[in-house]
Amino acid sequence: MDRRAFIKALALTGVALKFAPFSMAAGSSLGQRNYIYIYGHGGWDPTSICDPKGDIYYDDDANRGVINNYPVSSIKQAGNIRYAPLLDPSYTGINHMEDFFNNHYGNLRVFNGVDHGTNSHSIGVYTSMSGSPSPAYPVLPAFIAAEYKELVMTYYLGSGYGQTGGLVNATRINKVDDLYKLVEKSPYLSEDLTDFINNKHAENMVDVVEGSLPGAEKEGVLEFLDAHAGSDEIDLLLDYLPNNVSDGTMGQVEIAAAAIAAGLTCTAQVQIGGFDTHGDHDVHHNNALMSYFEVANYMISELERLNLASNTTLVFSSDFGRTPWYNTDNGKDHWLTSSMMVWSKEMVGNKVIGATNNKFSPIPVNPETLELDESSGVTLTPSHIHKAIRDREGLLGSYNDRFFPLSGEVLDLFG
Repeated sequence: MDRRAFIKALALTGVALKFAPFSMAAGSSLGQRNYIYIYGHGGWDPTSICDPKGDIYYDDDANRGVINNYPVSSIKQAGNIRYAPLLDPSYTGINHMEDFFNNHYGNLRVFNGVDHGTNSHSIGVYTSMSGSPSPAYPVLPAFIAAEYKELVMTYYLGSGYGQTGGLVNATRINKVDDLYKLVEKSPYLSEDLTDFINNKHAENMVDVVEGSLPGAEKEGVLEFLDAHAGSDEIDLLLDYLPNNVSDGTMGQVEIAAAAIAAGLTCTAQVQIGGFDTHGDHDVHHNNALMSYFEVANYMISELERLNLASNTTLVFSSDFGRTPWYNTDNGKDHWLTSSMMVWSKEMVGNKVIGATNNKFSPIPVNPETLELDESSGVTLTPSHIHKAIRDREGLLGSYNDRFFPLSGEVLDLFG
C-alpha cells in the first residue's frame, strides 16, 4: 500500500500527525548529523593500533618481557598520530590500517589512556558502547536515533550488541536479500487485491485508534501503524546501493550508507570480531585489524560515494585493551586500558588526547586544557567520550540524558 494512501486514510482522525512527512530524503531534510558505530568485538590491543609501544620491556618485577614484538624504530606516524606497524611479518595483503591512518588522520581524533574499568567482555561492551556499565543503557546509535523517531528505520543495526533502552526499535537487516523480501509484492495475490486488503486494514486501524483504547495500548497501535506506514519507503534504499551488493559486513556497510542516503535512518552500527587473542596474538590480532580497518575505509568510501561524508561521524571502540605483555601462548589477555577514536569532517582532526605510560596505564589529562596532567588531571573513560558526544549534539540535560545519566566531567573533546 502506498504510504500517502495510508496516511490519507488516517488523516481524518489526526493520527497522521504522528508520521513524518513523506520524503525521499527525510533524513537529510532534518539537518541532523549522522552517526555510525564501528565496533571491534573481543577487546583490541591499542599498542597494536594507535598507542604503539614497540619492544620496550614491561617494567615490573615479574620479568614479563616486551610489550610488543615489533621494534620501536618501526612505529609509523601520520600527522600527529602514531600507529603500529604490521604485527605479522608474514602478512602479504593490503595494510588497511596504514591506509586508514594515512588517508584519514586529518579528520581523526584519537583518545588514548581510556580506562574501561573492567576485564569483563559483557561489561566492557556495555561501557564502551553506551558510556555506562549498566546493561540497561542504550548504545550510542540508539541514544542519538531517539531524537529522530520519525525516520522509518531510525537505528540500523547491521551486527553486534544493540541495546536500545526502550528508546527506539533497532532494524536488523543483515543482507540485501532481507531487503528484497521486505519490498517484494505478494507472489499469491494481484497488486489490486493486495492494495484492497491493505486499504481495508488501514480503515480497520482507524476504527481501532478512534475507539476508547487505554493510552498505552493506543500508543502501541500507533507505533505499529508508524512502522507499517513506512514500510513502502524501504525500497528507496535499493536506489542507493551499489550495483553489486557485497556479502557479510561489507554488505552491511553498503546498507548502512544507503539507508542514510535514502533518509530512512541517521544512525547505524556494524561489528567486526576476532580481537580476543589469548593465543598467537600477533597473527590473529593482525588479521582482525586488517578486517576492521578494511571495513572502516570502505565505510568512508561509501559515505563519500553518496555525498554523506561531510555530516557523518564515525565512532571506533572495543571492549577494553590487552595486556602489555605476552602470555605463555604468545597471546595477550584482558586489560582495563584501551583507546577510542572518532572521525568527522566537521571537526579539526589530527589530534591525540590522552596517553599511557610504559606500563600501559592511563596518564590523566587536565579537564580544561586536555593536556597531560598527572598531578591534578582526570583519567579518561568511555563515559567522558559519550558525554562529550551528547554535548556536541546538544543533548546534555535532555529527558533521555537525565533518564540515562553518565558519570564524570563534561570535557570539550570535540571543540
